[in-house]
Amino acid sequence: MSILQRLLLISASFLLPISVLLYFTVDGIQDRIDFAGLEKQGNIFQKPLEKILRSLLVHKNASLSVLAGDATALTTATKEEATLDSAMRNLEVLEKSFGTILQFNQDGLAKRKREEAKVENFSRKWDQSYS
Repeated sequence: MSILQRLLLISASFLLPISVLLYFTVDGIQDRIDFAGLEKQGNIFQKPLEKILRSLLVHKNASLSVLAGDATALTTATKEEATLDSAMRNLEVLEKSFGTILQFNQDGLAKRKREEAKVENFSRKWDQSYS
């Protein structure tokens, strides 16, 4: 076996593991890029949820104040109802855009046994309690 053949054999034996390492490195980077994209979409989807949670708490406190006899809290409760309605509609629009991607659809929620967490159920419960 000549020196050239030995060098080619040694090069080939190193080429395979290096190729595998390169593949897994690039694949790992792509997974992180995909995850970051989903994270950004999740953050967009979460903003109306945060607004809803905050408005629900303010609305609850204002409603309790109204029941306790504070007439000025009625304007706060009414304002928060409008904010909640707006955030609900915004959440419904975002759910149509990102619901499938973020697995916030029927199948994705069923996998996690959270079928009741659908946006339409939440909207319906809010509309029923609001009416």
